[in-house]
Amino acid sequence: MEAKDQKSGLAFIDLKSNDPVNLYEDWHQEAIKYMKGSTSITCLATVSGETPRARHVLLRGYGKDGFEFFTDSRGRKSQELSENSQAAMCIYWMYENDKSERVSRQVRLEGRVELLPRERVREVYELEPLHCKIRAHLCHQDVKVDWTQMKGHHDELLRQAESDPESLVMPEHFVGYKLIPTWFDFYFSKDNFIADRMEFTNEDGVWKNMRIAA
Repeated sequence: MEAKDQKSGLAFIDLKSNDPVNLYEDWHQEAIKYMKGSTSITCLATVSGETPRARHVLLRGYGKDGFEFFTDSRGRKSQELSENSQAAMCIYWMYENDKSERVSRQVRLEGRVELLPRERVREVYELEPLHCKIRAHLCHQDVKVDWTQMKGHHDELLRQAESDPESLVMPEHFVGYKLIPTWFDFYFSKDNFIADRMEFTNEDGVWKNMRIAA
Protein backbone atom coordinates (compact mmCIF):
# COMPACT_ATOMS: atom_id res chain seq x y z
CA MET A 1 0.00 0.00 0.00
CA GLU A 2 1.35 3.44 -0.99
CA ALA A 3 2.15 6.02 1.69
CA LYS A 4 -0.47 8.42 0.33
CA ASP A 5 -3.17 5.82 1.02
CA GLN A 6 -2.25 5.89 4.73
CA LYS A 7 -3.29 9.53 5.08
CA SER A 8 -6.65 10.73 6.35
CA GLY A 9 -8.45 13.97 7.19
CA LEU A 10 -11.90 15.42 7.65
CA ALA A 11 -13.35 17.65 4.94
CA PHE A 12 -15.17 20.84 5.94
CA ILE A 13 -17.98 22.70 4.19
CA ASP A 14 -17.44 26.43 4.75
CA LEU A 15 -20.97 27.79 5.00
CA LYS A 16 -21.15 31.51 4.23
CA SER A 17 -24.94 31.79 4.01
CA ASN A 18 -28.04 30.02 5.33
CA ASP A 19 -29.42 29.88 1.78
CA PRO A 20 -28.54 26.56 0.08
CA VAL A 21 -28.91 28.09 -3.39
CA ASN A 22 -25.98 30.39 -2.59
CA LEU A 23 -23.85 27.37 -1.66
CA TYR A 24 -24.93 25.61 -4.86
CA GLU A 25 -23.91 28.67 -6.88
CA ASP A 26 -20.46 28.76 -5.23
CA TRP A 27 -19.88 25.06 -5.89
CA HIS A 28 -21.18 25.26 -9.45
CA GLN A 29 -18.92 28.20 -10.31
CA GLU A 30 -15.89 26.34 -8.95
CA ALA A 31 -16.83 23.27 -10.99
CA ILE A 32 -17.06 25.44 -14.13
CA LYS A 33 -13.57 26.78 -13.39
CA TYR A 34 -11.88 23.38 -13.14
CA MET A 35 -14.00 20.84 -15.03
CA LYS A 36 -13.94 19.99 -18.70
CA GLY A 37 -17.32 19.47 -20.32
CA SER A 38 -20.77 20.21 -18.95
CA THR A 39 -21.29 20.97 -15.27
CA SER A 40 -25.08 21.08 -15.65
CA ILE A 41 -25.96 17.39 -16.10
CA THR A 42 -28.27 16.25 -13.33
CA CYS A 43 -29.97 12.97 -12.52
CA LEU A 44 -33.71 13.56 -12.26
CA ALA A 45 -35.82 11.00 -10.37
CA THR A 46 -39.60 10.75 -10.67
CA VAL A 47 -42.13 8.13 -9.57
CA SER A 48 -44.38 5.97 -11.76
CA GLY A 49 -46.91 4.37 -9.45
CA GLU A 50 -44.66 2.76 -6.86
CA THR A 51 -41.67 2.50 -9.21
CA PRO A 52 -38.90 5.13 -9.05
CA ARG A 53 -37.45 6.18 -12.41
CA ALA A 54 -34.24 8.13 -13.00
CA ARG A 55 -32.54 9.68 -16.02
CA HIS A 56 -30.06 12.45 -16.72
CA VAL A 57 -31.28 15.83 -17.93
CA LEU A 58 -29.59 19.15 -18.62
CA LEU A 59 -30.13 21.76 -15.93
CA ARG A 60 -30.87 24.89 -17.94
CA GLY A 61 -31.16 27.44 -15.16
CA TYR A 62 -31.43 27.75 -11.41
CA GLY A 63 -32.15 30.29 -8.72
CA LYS A 64 -34.09 30.83 -5.54
CA ASP A 65 -37.34 30.12 -7.39
CA GLY A 66 -36.28 26.71 -8.72
CA PHE A 67 -34.09 24.47 -10.90
CA GLU A 68 -35.14 24.30 -14.57
CA PHE A 69 -35.13 21.54 -17.19
CA PHE A 70 -36.89 21.02 -20.53
CA THR A 71 -38.45 18.01 -22.19
CA ASP A 72 -41.22 16.55 -24.39
CA SER A 73 -44.68 16.78 -22.79
CA ARG A 74 -45.67 13.54 -24.56
CA GLY A 75 -42.98 11.44 -22.87
CA ARG A 76 -43.06 9.27 -19.76
CA LYS A 77 -41.26 11.86 -17.66
CA SER A 78 -44.02 14.44 -18.16
CA GLN A 79 -46.70 11.82 -17.59
CA GLU A 80 -45.10 10.80 -14.31
CA LEU A 81 -44.85 14.43 -13.19
CA SER A 82 -48.51 15.02 -14.01
CA GLU A 83 -49.41 12.09 -11.74
CA ASN A 84 -46.94 12.92 -8.96
CA SER A 85 -45.27 16.34 -8.94
CA GLN A 86 -42.69 15.34 -6.31
CA ALA A 87 -39.22 14.76 -7.75
CA ALA A 88 -35.54 14.67 -6.83
CA MET A 89 -32.29 15.75 -8.47
CA CYS A 90 -28.68 14.72 -7.91
CA ILE A 91 -25.68 16.62 -9.33
CA TYR A 92 -22.11 15.33 -9.01
CA TRP A 93 -18.85 17.14 -9.76
CA MET A 94 -15.35 15.67 -9.58
CA TYR A 95 -12.21 17.59 -10.55
CA GLU A 96 -8.69 18.58 -9.57
CA ASN A 97 -8.31 22.15 -8.31
CA ASP A 98 -5.31 24.50 -8.48
CA LYS A 99 -3.93 22.97 -5.27
CA SER A 100 -3.80 19.55 -6.96
CA GLU A 101 -6.59 18.35 -4.64
CA ARG A 102 -9.06 15.80 -6.02
CA VAL A 103 -12.42 17.33 -5.17
CA SER A 104 -15.71 15.41 -5.00
CA ARG A 105 -18.94 17.34 -4.54
CA GLN A 106 -22.52 16.13 -4.72
CA VAL A 107 -25.77 18.06 -4.32
CA ARG A 108 -29.12 16.34 -3.83
CA LEU A 109 -32.42 18.21 -3.77
CA GLU A 110 -36.07 17.29 -3.48
CA GLY A 111 -39.28 19.20 -3.96
CA ARG A 112 -42.35 19.95 -6.06
CA VAL A 113 -42.16 20.36 -9.85
CA GLU A 114 -44.16 22.98 -11.76
CA LEU A 115 -44.52 23.82 -15.43
CA LEU A 116 -42.67 26.92 -16.59
CA PRO A 117 -44.51 29.77 -18.32
CA ARG A 118 -44.54 29.53 -22.12
CA GLU A 119 -42.63 32.81 -22.39
CA ARG A 120 -39.68 31.27 -20.54
CA VAL A 121 -39.89 28.07 -22.61
CA ARG A 122 -39.89 30.10 -25.83
CA GLU A 123 -36.89 32.11 -24.61
CA VAL A 124 -34.89 28.91 -24.11
CA TYR A 125 -36.07 27.31 -27.36
CA GLU A 126 -34.98 30.32 -29.42
CA LEU A 127 -31.44 29.93 -28.03
CA GLU A 128 -31.25 26.22 -28.87
CA PRO A 129 -28.68 25.08 -31.48
CA LEU A 130 -30.05 23.66 -34.72
CA HIS A 131 -29.72 19.99 -33.77
CA CYS A 132 -31.79 20.56 -30.61
CA LYS A 133 -34.58 22.27 -32.56
CA ILE A 134 -34.58 19.41 -35.07
CA ARG A 135 -34.74 16.90 -32.21
CA ALA A 136 -37.76 18.71 -30.74
CA HIS A 137 -39.60 18.24 -34.05
CA LEU A 138 -38.22 14.80 -34.86
CA CYS A 139 -38.51 12.86 -31.61
CA HIS A 140 -41.77 11.76 -30.02
CA GLN A 141 -40.11 10.81 -26.78
CA ASP A 142 -40.38 7.18 -25.65
CA VAL A 143 -42.31 5.84 -28.67
CA LYS A 144 -41.05 3.00 -30.87
CA VAL A 145 -39.26 4.21 -34.02
CA ASP A 146 -37.89 2.92 -37.31
CA TRP A 147 -34.33 4.26 -37.70
CA THR A 148 -34.48 4.52 -41.52
CA GLN A 149 -37.72 6.48 -41.44
CA MET A 150 -36.36 8.68 -38.67
CA LYS A 151 -33.19 9.41 -40.67
CA GLY A 152 -35.28 10.42 -43.68
CA HIS A 153 -37.41 12.73 -41.56
CA HIS A 154 -34.30 14.20 -39.96
CA ASP A 155 -32.75 14.99 -43.34
CA GLU A 156 -35.99 16.59 -44.50
CA LEU A 157 -36.11 18.81 -41.41
CA LEU A 158 -32.45 19.73 -41.91
CA ARG A 159 -33.05 20.77 -45.54
CA GLN A 160 -36.07 22.76 -44.41
CA ALA A 161 -34.07 24.57 -41.73
CA GLU A 162 -31.19 25.30 -44.11
CA SER A 163 -33.65 26.76 -46.60
CA ASP A 164 -35.61 28.75 -44.01
CA PRO A 165 -33.98 29.06 -40.56
CA GLU A 166 -37.24 30.39 -39.09
CA SER A 167 -39.27 27.35 -40.16
CA LEU A 168 -38.59 25.26 -37.04
CA VAL A 169 -40.96 27.09 -34.74
CA MET A 170 -41.32 25.90 -31.17
CA PRO A 171 -43.63 22.86 -31.04
CA GLU A 172 -46.41 22.77 -28.44
CA HIS A 173 -44.96 19.65 -26.84
CA PHE A 174 -41.67 21.41 -26.00
CA VAL A 175 -42.14 22.26 -22.32
CA GLY A 176 -40.12 23.34 -19.33
CA TYR A 177 -40.33 22.54 -15.64
CA LYS A 178 -38.80 23.87 -12.47
CA LEU A 179 -38.16 21.87 -9.34
CA ILE A 180 -38.82 24.03 -6.27
CA PRO A 181 -36.61 22.53 -3.53
CA THR A 182 -37.71 22.05 0.05
CA TRP A 183 -34.68 19.91 0.93
CA PHE A 184 -30.96 19.87 0.04
CA ASP A 185 -28.04 17.59 0.91
CA PHE A 186 -24.50 18.83 0.18
CA TYR A 187 -21.60 16.36 0.20
CA PHE A 188 -17.92 17.39 -0.02
CA SER A 189 -14.71 15.41 0.07
CA LYS A 190 -11.17 15.82 -1.24
CA ASP A 191 -8.27 13.40 -1.65
CA ASN A 192 -8.37 10.91 1.27
CA PHE A 193 -10.43 13.17 3.51
CA ILE A 194 -13.62 11.79 5.05
CA ALA A 195 -16.57 13.67 3.60
CA ASP A 196 -18.54 16.48 5.24
CA ARG A 197 -22.27 16.91 4.65
CA MET A 198 -24.81 19.66 5.23
CA GLU A 199 -28.55 19.09 5.16
CA PHE A 200 -31.00 21.96 4.55
CA THR A 201 -34.76 21.84 5.13
CA ASN A 202 -37.27 24.59 4.41
CA GLU A 203 -39.62 25.19 7.31
CA ASP A 204 -42.36 27.75 6.62
CA GLY A 205 -40.16 29.59 4.14
CA VAL A 206 -37.08 29.60 6.37
CA TRP A 207 -34.05 27.45 5.60
CA LYS A 208 -32.63 25.44 8.53
CA ASN A 209 -29.42 23.43 8.28
CA MET A 210 -27.40 20.91 10.21
CA ARG A 211 -24.19 18.99 9.68
CA ILE A 212 -24.68 15.24 9.22
CA ALA A 213 -22.35 12.25 8.94
CA ALA A 214 -21.27 11.01 5.53
